[in-house]
Amino acid sequence: DSYPEDDLARAPPILQSQGFRVQPSWLFNFLRDPSSQLRPWLDIRMPTFPFSDQQATSIVHSFSAHDKVPFPYLSLSVDTPRGKELDEVKAMVAELRCFACHTSGEPAPGQDRSSLAPNLMLAKHRLRPDWVTAWIKNPQSLQEGTKMPSFFTPDDMSTVMYPKYCGGSQEKQIQMLSDYVMSLSDGASGKPQAALQKPAEKKKR
Repeated sequence: DSYPEDDLARAPPILQSQGFRVQPSWLFNFLRDPSSQLRPWLDIRMPTFPFSDQQATSIVHSFSAHDKVPFPYLSLSVDTPRGKELDEVKAMVAELRCFACHTSGEPAPGQDRSSLAPNLMLAKHRLRPDWVTAWIKNPQSLQEGTKMPSFFTPDDMSTVMYPKYCGGSQEKQIQMLSDYVMSLSDGASGKPQAALQKPAEKKKR
C-alpha cells in the first residue's frame, strides 16, 4: 500500500540497493527476526515470516547479486577517529546538525519521534562502510527525494565547503564522517545528542 506524501515517515524503508546498503549478516538476522526495529518508537513493524535459514540466505544472496556486491560479505576496515581527529569530526557533526534528525540510542527529549531518521548507533552492525561513504557524499544519487540533506558538491569535489575541517578537503571530510558513524559504540548512546543541544565550542588551534 502507498502512504500519503505527508506520512512518509511511517512508510517502510525503500528496498532499492539493499544489497549495497546493508551487511548480509544483519539482513539475514532481520528476516529471521524483525522484532529489533530500526525505529522502535513507531507502532508498526515488518511482519515475522517463517523463513528457514536456507530461504533467508537465498533472499539475502539475491539482494547482493542484484547490486553486484560480494557475497559472502567481507568486512571493510574502518579507521576509528581518535584524539584531535575525533574532536574535529564531532565539531563537524555538530555544525551539520546530524542529530537533529538521527539518534544515537534513545531519542532526545523534545524530538519528533514520528519523523526521526534511523539510529546511527546501529550503523556498524547494519550498514556497509562503502555505502555509508557514498550516502554521505551524495544521498540523492542513491535515493532520489530522500530527506537527507546534500552537504557536499559531488560534481566538483575540489570546492571548499567547510574550510575548518580536514584542510577543506571534501573527500577527507566525507571519509572522516563515515568512519565516525561506523565506529559509534553502545557507550556513545545519548552522548552526541546531549552535546548537540548547544552550539559546538570553537577550538583553539
